[in-house]
Amino acid sequence: MVIRNLIQKNYTIVVPYAGIESLRHLVAESSAVVVMENGTFHGVLTATDLLLQPYNLAIDCIIEKPGVSPSHSVNDTIDVMRETRFRVLPVFEAERFIGLISYDDIIEFLSRVVNEQKTIVQSVAHDLKNPINSIMGLSSLLRANLIKEENIELLDYTDKACTYASDIINDLLLIPELEGDQDEEGEFELTEINSFLEECTESMLTLAAAKNIEIACELVEKDYYFPVHRSKLKRAINNLISNGIKFTPENGTIGISSVVDGNSLLIKIKDSGIGIPLSTQPFIFNKFTKAKRLGTRGEKSIGMGLYITRQIIELHDGYLWFQSAEKAGTTFFIQLGANQQN
Repeated sequence: MVIRNLIQKNYTIVVPYAGIESLRHLVAESSAVVVMENGTFHGVLTATDLLLQPYNLAIDCIIEKPGVSPSHSVNDTIDVMRETRFRVLPVFEAERFIGLISYDDIIEFLSRVVNEQKTIVQSVAHDLKNPINSIMGLSSLLRANLIKEENIELLDYTDKACTYASDIINDLLLIPELEGDQDEEGEFELTEINSFLEECTESMLTLAAAKNIEIACELVEKDYYFPVHRSKLKRAINNLISNGIKFTPENGTIGISSVVDGNSLLIKIKDSGIGIPLSTQPFIFNKFTKAKRLGTRGEKSIGMGLYITRQIIELHDGYLWFQSAEKAGTTFFIQLGANQQN
């Protein structure tokens, strides 16, 4: 993305020997003026110039600024601005001055682009949801009337592909809500966490059984109540359990435990899986992370699950972290209620 369309070509021109007192209001209003005479460019004058070089004439106050070209990328231009600490730079094409580029204009443009992209992604996600649900419904109807094994296998592939696509769409639709761009659905309810963890675990038993993975719970005896958004927190817990199942070989184990730590509850989800490579550990909570990889049975990763999980835990004023080593499994820790009374 280049800066060509962000160049200010409607700028204020002042002559080199104009008195500063008469120019201060112009600089304050437009953030920068161009010092030019008879088509000859002398420089860009900003409020910072007037502060650092308080001379009487415009030309004496100018601090030389690096020029950029219309083909400069937005990122490179921002880098130049950060390195030199100039928020307005002159733009040259074929050594001819053609305008100004402003840091504020770049940031406004990028903000607009981000908002437009969010709108597009949300719109596309909503539009895709219905046809994918229709395909899954048709697949279910066809399955009831199929006999040939090879056709049933094809429907299995169709179901898996639709489920994967549906998971991506659901994650895309959930992210803006967690980031505060949309109103949250549902309310927080005072919930007994141990029974809630057991409920979450039960919903994952079928997935674990497919790889003969045992899920064991060791929960604190004392009931612990905490206000939670039940559907979102269940999503976060299940994401962590599902991750454990995905990256644990057959006949492995997943342990879920809870302990009271002062006025807070510490939840641990520990697997006996392949662990997280040290090189990817700093990136696993990134949105759309590139740290995703296939599970031990070739299960696909969407790349948004742990980002969403952390957002949900932070929504509950909690903390999420992990410990992991390759071939030695992974343990995720969730701390809830550090500032709450039991």
